[in-house]
Amino acid sequence: MAIRNLWPIGRICGLLLAGMALGAGPVLAEPAPGIRYAQAAPGTAPRPNVPGAEQQQEDQLFQILRELSGGCNEAAWTLWRSNSYDDWRNRRARVLSMHYSVRSYESLPPLPASLPEALKLKAEPTIKSANETLSASGDVFKDLATYINAKDYEDDKFRKGDELNAKLLAAGKRCHQLEAELAEVYRDVAALVIERRKAGAARPEIVAVMIADWQKASALSRELGRFEAADRATLEGLVRDLSALSDERKANFEPLKQAPQAIVKRFYETTLQDDIAAKMRRLLREAKTPKAFKELAQDRPRSEFWAVRREIDYFMPDAILSYLRNPG
Repeated sequence: MAIRNLWPIGRICGLLLAGMALGAGPVLAEPAPGIRYAQAAPGTAPRPNVPGAEQQQEDQLFQILRELSGGCNEAAWTLWRSNSYDDWRNRRARVLSMHYSVRSYESLPPLPASLPEALKLKAEPTIKSANETLSASGDVFKDLATYINAKDYEDDKFRKGDELNAKLLAAGKRCHQLEAELAEVYRDVAALVIERRKAGAARPEIVAVMIADWQKASALSRELGRFEAADRATLEGLVRDLSALSDERKANFEPLKQAPQAIVKRFYETTLQDDIAAKMRRLLREAKTPKAFKELAQDRPRSEFWAVRREIDYFMPDAILSYLRNPG
């Protein structure tokens, strides 16, 4: 499997005579972190488990899903939500500066054989669509950059530029939908893999608590996923319960006391406490009126609801998987 890098295309242009410029600068979506297996110092700790072929395939799938999700997030924001082509084209902005770079895979490996057929049927078209959409969007963006940097719009009165930008807008909107679909696939695969791997955990009682707490947080993610249809009272109740859970774990959960284990500490004190419970309390306090809540809950790229859901759907299961790989 190879990652095809669609390098930044076009260039940062100065203000042209017509007051129009398009640049594609070297701004990359942050790559998903690689999967690392901790090494124990000789003679001080048990040797880490070497992942088998099945686990490697599953971990590779997680990496692909994270990479595509990050690309879809970047595409939805740049090509759709913050797209300024129309302002520039209609003279509401003197300079058009759009920075976009995206990665796609030249070929995708087969899904792990360990996945049930129903999950494969759900995951495969989503992954394929995300990869193809990202790849195509890079080509269209390059064409638009070339078109504008050559001032070809002076010959056809923006006809081709309008067509290319319409494709970018459509790709951005589609990527926003795909980001949600990828998150759902990630949750399903993570739940399945965690359930299977927990049998071999060094401390199964700790893993069981982390799984149960992730499931409780997942109820908040589902309600947030309703966006403007989300019920404020339901959200407040879920946030209140998670806040109490965070406090209780911090006070009484054995792995967080005395010599806290780094992965467990991050799971509870950073992700659950700070990035989910505390953040949601602040957001709900600030959105006091129905109008403010409706604005907060809008289904748009990089919204606060999306950010909290990402903590629940990606970072919490990632922490559990990391603990299963390296409980020390």
